[in-house]
Amino acid sequence: MTFQVEFEVHQHTFAFACTQSWSPIFLPGAEIRKLYQFKIFRSRYIQMSVAIQKQFYGTNSPWELSIGHYRAVRHGQLIYVSGSTAADPDSSPNAPGVLFPGDARKQALYTFGKIIDAIKALGGRGAESIVRTRMFVRRQEDCSPVSEAFRDILGRDNGSGIGTAATMVIVAGFCDPNMLVEIECDAVADAE
Repeated sequence: MTFQVEFEVHQHTFAFACTQSWSPIFLPGAEIRKLYQFKIFRSRYIQMSVAIQKQFYGTNSPWELSIGHYRAVRHGQLIYVSGSTAADPDSSPNAPGVLFPGDARKQALYTFGKIIDAIKALGGRGAESIVRTRMFVRRQEDCSPVSEAFRDILGRDNGSGIGTAATMVIVAGFCDPNMLVEIECDAVADAE
């Protein structure tokens, strides 16, 4: 069963076709004011605002849906990736779940994978496009496993072009007590 949904947010009308599971589907040639939506695959999509030349990347994660933000935004060559966690993509926005409870390293590795996917979707190369990383951990004992995951994915450049500035901060907590790490990244895409 497929049906069209339209809604208005901040004077922009959004429209897309949905299946029963509310996954966006590409509408060929659909122009809704200044916003276009392109299907990449089932649960991920890119939107482009013509007026201000920004591209938006969303994954339909439960947190993106409940809060109403995008996973990443590209403006010019700059790509900004929102705070990302190991949220269970199959969980409901009303009751978001977390993957790998109790394992900060696995949560960080999964999260870096989501971030790299977002960067690639918006025209970046991947890990080598990242220039700054901010890691927020819930407990002191999470610093070491998250640092290991960081080194595995983004550690100092050994000739591969990968290397990034980084900050790690211990915070009081997250939206879900099973979240042990949240990561933000900034990246630079190659000039087109």
